[in-house]
Amino acid sequence: MIKLPQNDCTACSACKAICPHDAICFVLQTNGFYYPTVDVEKCTNCGLCEKTCSVLHLTNEKQNQDVYLAWDKNTRTRLESSSGGIFSVIANYVLSQNGIVCGAMYDDEMNVIHGFAKDYEELKMLRGSKYVQSDIGSTFKTTKEYLKQGRLVYYTGTPCQIAGLKSFLCKDYENLITSDLICHGVPSNALFQLQIADLEKRLKRKIVDFKFRSKKRFGQGYDIQITSTDASKKHLNNFYNAELIPYFYGFWKNITLRECCYECKYCTKDRKGDITLADYWTAKRDFPGIKMSKGLSLLLVNTDKGKRIITQIENEIEHKTSLVENALKGQAHLKYPVKMSKKHDDFVKDFENNMDFGSLARKYLIPSKKETIKYQIRNVAKTVLFYKYWK
Repeated sequence: MIKLPQNDCTACSACKAICPHDAICFVLQTNGFYYPTVDVEKCTNCGLCEKTCSVLHLTNEKQNQDVYLAWDKNTRTRLESSSGGIFSVIANYVLSQNGIVCGAMYDDEMNVIHGFAKDYEELKMLRGSKYVQSDIGSTFKTTKEYLKQGRLVYYTGTPCQIAGLKSFLCKDYENLITSDLICHGVPSNALFQLQIADLEKRLKRKIVDFKFRSKKRFGQGYDIQITSTDASKKHLNNFYNAELIPYFYGFWKNITLRECCYECKYCTKDRKGDITLADYWTAKRDFPGIKMSKGLSLLLVNTDKGKRIITQIENEIEHKTSLVENALKGQAHLKYPVKMSKKHDDFVKDFENNMDFGSLARKYLIPSKKETIKYQIRNVAKTVLFYKYWK
């Protein structure tokens, strides 16, 4: 049996993947998140689930990190990415070696899941930030099968997901490359589905893509682009200021995150991935004159394996050496987790009592009139000043 308090569970799913008797499944709770449940008739008390839980056996190894400001030389790919496009460069290298890439993607119903890309076309589905807790599914087990076959695998995810994968694998595979993200925290897919349904009702169209970080209007930043289709399959794009979308507002204001995110054990500079990927928000301070609008990545290269990968892709990227101190100043979650909003507990109670999404949004997830006016003025100013061209 797993002796982990529910509020500490990250839902990395390593316990489920390791169980030899399929005694563990993840069940959707009333708060919208999945938590493990043990079938006592199947469980033999072998203890593998406890031994594999990365939260119960958390270790942080001191690392000799290389830190870079970096971006993809391919401008098209860079513009399609949330930051500097480095994920795509690494992924392209892996695919060129007949490898497999695993990361977060949307399924046909806009659920966020972890899935595999085996070619460049499938890779497009993994590109871009998705601020939703993804369903790991069976990807840990499938990854292990690929590794045993000798295939090169590139697995990306939140720090807790990477920690869970490594704990499940029990050993370091030379043909496994991992990237963790500097994570703000995750709302639930259940809440995201309510937002999608609300938008589809308003647009009277089916949503087929949701970009949290579109660069089309303002360059690198937070601007939401929603792609929908009508009955004739014609695609239409709508753009929204991110903070005016209730789902994103709740995420950004720390109202709707999973309980463990407020006490995250992985908010440290000692990372779980071979390479840590993030935005380089303080690039203009650290590198005066640098242009940010097309997207810039912060890279923490944490292991010798990660350093070898950077060597393999260095002809495909531009990069400048930075310092760990700069990363710590620009990314707070390398030091501490987000602070829980005072609205969080009341939001969870109303969500558990099945308050409809519109009422939840009006009560918790819509900015004040003052905030809204500020966001709208900011957008007008960005448009008038051709912000993305000189940012």
